[in-house]
Amino acid sequence: MNILESFYTQYGEKKNVALGEMVFDNLGRVACSGSDSIGYFTFNGEYRDGFFTLYKRYDNHTVYYIGKLIGNSIHMEYFFNEYELSGQKSLYDVSNCNSQIVIGYDNLQVEIVNLDTVVESFCLY
Repeated sequence: MNILESFYTQYGEKKNVALGEMVFDNLGRVACSGSDSIGYFTFNGEYRDGFFTLYKRYDNHTVYYIGKLIGNSIHMEYFFNEYELSGQKSLYDVSNCNSQIVIGYDNLQVEIVNLDTVVESFCLY
């Protein structure tokens, strides 16, 4: 998927993020790479049960994200410790989100397949 805009907010300041194309596989895994004011990173994770769980890996540290697709944007909250992710799906509130990826699309249907059975599906128009 083509990324139109990506950013996070830290200490009240919006920080732009340059992301390449976001790639999904048929098992729900997500991957892309990019850079921001911290440096180059890889972004990997998965889409399951309506949520994105993503890991942004720099050379020296990792940032953890949980988010949902709302319209053409993935609204996410980031954490600096992986243990903070546990239980976040039940606590997810879009008003707490501090990161966003805006996706460019043209009638895109994403299906996540497990043993030839569609287990997750979402459509972007």
